[in-house]
Amino acid sequence: MTTTPLMEAIGSCSVFTAMTTSTRGIWIPNGAFLQLMKKMMLYLLTISHLPTLLPCLPKKLEMKRDLEKPALITDEPPTMNLNNKVIKRPSWDEYFIEIAKIVSSRSTCLRRRYGAVIVKDNVIVSTGYNGAPRGSINCVDLQKCKRKELNIPAGERYELCEAVHAEQNAIINGSPERMKDAAIYIAGFEEDNTFADSKPCLLCGRMIRNAQIELIVYLTKEGEIVKLTNLNQAG
Repeated sequence: MTTTPLMEAIGSCSVFTAMTTSTRGIWIPNGAFLQLMKKMMLYLLTISHLPTLLPCLPKKLEMKRDLEKPALITDEPPTMNLNNKVIKRPSWDEYFIEIAKIVSSRSTCLRRRYGAVIVKDNVIVSTGYNGAPRGSINCVDLQKCKRKELNIPAGERYELCEAVHAEQNAIINGSPERMKDAAIYIAGFEEDNTFADSKPCLLCGRMIRNAQIELIVYLTKEGEIVKLTNLNQAG
């Protein structure tokens, strides 16, 4: 029997010769070779019918295929799944209000603690909290507050107060060019740790406008976040 170059090439393959026997020039496949051909045929059939088989895949494979799809972009803050716990990431407003709350913990006032954060392009420009001017003794150290002793309501007789307001300190600490068109976030707490109304007073409202800050975001007594774009409403 005459052999072709293809047959010679096949015959020289150690894998093929190990799975076949030759009798008078005729290649006779043994059991191992037949098993290999069977697997190859099954693989080819699976590939050709893949679209039909996809719905029948196990759930774990379907989940893996879904994870490969690009995530949809939404306005809602994204969530993370850590150790099977779904954690909602805060919005930018929630994020900076939380930072303002932390800043308020540095306050040296006996009546109310306020924190302010000035932000531009989601980057912090400066922070401030209410307390005595630099070089003065803090009210919390003196354990004395004239307005508290006289039971003066919030928003009145500021001339008796030793403190500089949180918004004022944040403006003093910020650079003018960075504060232009920025936002200021304000949060505060009462003496009993409940939320205080954090809307800026008249004087702070004027200073905010003068610093060319364009947005005020503050926390109400109910813990709600309020935005003011019309700064004439401040104070």
